[in-house]
Amino acid sequence: MDELYVLRFLLADPVNAERNLKACLEWRQRNRDILIEASKGHVPFEEGIQKNVKKGVCGWLGGQYLISVVRAGHGNPSGIMRDLTYEQALDHLLFHNEYLFTLVDQQTRRTGRLCKVITVLDLQGFSMLKFDRRFAKASGESTHLTTIYYPQLTKTVVLINLPATFRILHSFAMRFASRATLDAQKLCPARTSKGSAVKCPFLSKFGDSGAAAVPSFLGGTFPTPNSLRLNEDEMEVDSSSELVDTIMS
Repeated sequence: MDELYVLRFLLADPVNAERNLKACLEWRQRNRDILIEASKGHVPFEEGIQKNVKKGVCGWLGGQYLISVVRAGHGNPSGIMRDLTYEQALDHLLFHNEYLFTLVDQQTRRTGRLCKVITVLDLQGFSMLKFDRRFAKASGESTHLTTIYYPQLTKTVVLINLPATFRILHSFAMRFASRATLDAQKLCPARTSKGSAVKCPFLSKFGDSGAAAVPSFLGGTFPTPNSLRLNEDEMEVDSSSELVDTIMS
């Protein structure tokens, strides 16, 4: 907890930085043991989440932005809410930020540049039948709390492979999201079934590091982590520790 940590609060909301920092420190003290484990990748209720949706971290864009991918189109939000209570789902979404923050904070101190996360929501395969109001509410509440506890963690949230029903779904789901989340969202017109996500502005401007930061199902060259694989045909890495070593290098 030094000047670099405080800087994120000042950049996010100068007026309320002191209030948010105090609230964050109190929250961290109450959840100290959970946060220590989460920083190592042991996020609570991971099994219940990963059973129903594939998500994981990949590479770095320009050495500054960590790519985190959620294959939301192949997910089962209703299954999550069957396996977990509302509070457990919320806890997972919130404490998962600690793992992401640990990675970007280490990279920030290594490079001297303020590093953040770009979350890619891959909606390939999504249908309205998969939408779950309870999970959308938990996700929305987590974005509000993340604004306070993890300011300047997210650079952009990129939505790709948008379904035909996207506008209806999006307008409803965003009722629960924070203003900061809405402002960070970008819509990518690419459809990876016909092309590559590497053509998206958020990747193309980074040149070769764009393709190197995303897995093959998005048109990149990063080995698909086990946590993101749908089947045996997709490239994999052997372990989570190897994945972290790849990311941090």
